[in-house]
Amino acid sequence: MGTCWMQAIASLGSAHVVACGAVATQGRATTCHLLAVSGSTLTNQSAVRVSEQADFLSATSLASPERVVICFSDWQTVSAECRSLQASGDELVEAGNVTVDSGVTRYLSLSPVSSDRALLCLERQGPLGEQCMDRRLQCEYWAAAGECTINPKFMDSLCPHSCGVCTTVGLSQGRCHVLGVSETSIEAGPEVVVNDGITWNFAMARVESDTAIVCFSDSTRRDAARCRTVWGLREWLPLQARACTENASASCVP
Repeated sequence: MGTCWMQAIASLGSAHVVACGAVATQGRATTCHLLAVSGSTLTNQSAVRVSEQADFLSATSLASPERVVICFSDWQTVSAECRSLQASGDELVEAGNVTVDSGVTRYLSLSPVSSDRALLCLERQGPLGEQCMDRRLQCEYWAAAGECTINPKFMDSLCPHSCGVCTTVGLSQGRCHVLGVSETSIEAGPEVVVNDGITWNFAMARVESDTAIVCFSDSTRRDAARCRTVWGLREWLPLQARACTENASASCVP
């Protein structure tokens, strides 16, 4: 199959899991596999290609409808994409797709907040249309080690700012979106900004019927760990939310 660059896995019902991987030797082409679980045995039943060049994969399970949501940064279209996957017999099929953000995104992370809603958080680099951003935290180190000259194709693609290919850099932000899944579609709500600056290592969890905690590393503060509460309007029913106090123990009051 080749070397997997990124992987994500989530359960689909009681007898299946969906495992997705971006294969480095195939240009990070990303395929999701439907695996049947029986005792200690896994059987690969079918697969579906979700992207030709993906990174930063994240997946989660939703109960009603029974779906797996897979989100990723698509370097071919320069966007954040999400797919809703379902099992139809022994076949894994796509039940909907949505472009969440048309820009350079990294560090995607998903968490369910209700039976048919998920919270997606990611780092958005620069303003719309701005692509002069390093896509790896190691870019400055690699550039200092001479990799821009040694391996220009790789470095110009992933580290354009550190290699001097371009110089105008927009502000990065940590953003979250509420995703809604139905039988035939997946939709994304507007962004909620939880941090200004390079934001990574997202972790989220619902703590009340209408409130989730979003924690992350903030590189503008020496990778300090920070948390915010995010309130989902009417228990996440509309695809809208807002960021509230920067305190993991605080309630998110409407």
